[in-house]
Amino acid sequence: MLLAAARQRLPAYRAAATLAARRAARESGGRAARHLRTLDLLAAEWLEPVSDDEIFELYTLTLVLDVLEHELGLGAPVEFGLAVSGRDHVARFRAPSDEEVLVFFDQSPASVLGVPSRYLGLLDAHEGVSGSPRRPDVTVVRVGRAHRVAILVEAKQSADAGYMSDSVYKTMGYVHDFHALWDEAPGNPKVVVLFPERVSPRPAADLRVLEVALVHSFDRPVLARAIATRLGLEIT
Repeated sequence: MLLAAARQRLPAYRAAATLAARRAARESGGRAARHLRTLDLLAAEWLEPVSDDEIFELYTLTLVLDVLEHELGLGAPVEFGLAVSGRDHVARFRAPSDEEVLVFFDQSPASVLGVPSRYLGLLDAHEGVSGSPRRPDVTVVRVGRAHRVAILVEAKQSADAGYMSDSVYKTMGYVHDFHALWDEAPGNPKVVVLFPERVSPRPAADLRVLEVALVHSFDRPVLARAIATRLGLEIT
C-alpha cells in the first residue's frame, strides 16, 4: 500500500506515504525507534539540553560504558538502570571470575557504596555549617567475592587553563575524602579527569603512580588503560 501511494501522481498520496513510513519507523520499537522519536522532539523544541556541562557529563557516561564494553572486552551490559533521583547503578557488566562491574552516575560513594567521607566528618564536627556528600560524575566499581575496587571519572567541560587547573585541584579532594575506598584496594589511578581539550599523560608517565590522570575526551586508549590499570582488567 505504501509503495502504491508513493507512486501516485497526486502529491497528497505521496505525502501520506512518506508520513506513514515515518510513523511506522517510530512505532517499530527498539533503540532506533526511540532515537528517531527523541530527534523529533528535539527538532520540535520539546526537548533541549539543560547545559553544555550536563551534555558533556552524559557523553562521559556513554564513553565509559562503551570503553568497558569494547576496549575492556566486558561485552554489553547485562543490566541497565535509570539515571533518575534515588537510583542505584545505571549499568552492570559481567567480569572475569564470576565478578561484576557496576557503573554509577552522579552518585556519591558515601551513599551507594557506604564509604565514610572525611568531608562530611569534618562538617559534622562543627556547628553552623552543613553540606552534602560529594558526587563524582561516574563511579566504576569491580565487585568480587572478597574485594571491591573503584575508580572515579570526573567530566570537566572547559578549555580555560585556569578553570582546568582549579578542577584538577578540586578533584584531588576525592582522593582525600574517600580514603576508605582506596584503603580497601590500593592502586592508581584513583580518579580520571576528562577534558574536551587535548590533555593526556606524557608518554613517559606511569599511570600506576598517578593518583589522578588527566585524559582528553577523544583519547579512548588512555581512558581504557587508566580504567584497566585500576580495576585489574585486560585491554582486548
